[in-house]
Amino acid sequence: MINGINSIDLVAGDKTLTHAAKPTVELGKSFSDMLSDAISKVGELEKDSQTKQLAFANGENIELHEVVIAMEKASIAMELAMTLRNKVMDAYQEIIRMNV
Repeated sequence: MINGINSIDLVAGDKTLTHAAKPTVELGKSFSDMLSDAISKVGELEKDSQTKQLAFANGENIELHEVVIAMEKASIAMELAMTLRNKVMDAYQEIIRMNV
């Protein structure tokens, strides 16, 4: 049996779970809302990373790998946000240069 690209079958014991790929964007949500949500998520990842770093530095019961993972998540999210910002700015500048 060949499954479509949008579905994945997971077999757990005698149960089969099917997960279909679903859009992550809510319909009717404005671009500015999506952008502000994404920026707030990046901020949350940064705060989580800082909290875990401080907890580790203070000798609290937190594993080093948890700190490193939180730092990497925050770093990747920030890098993605900066890349998207640069692409949006490039597109805006290209539109401004167009002759009408």
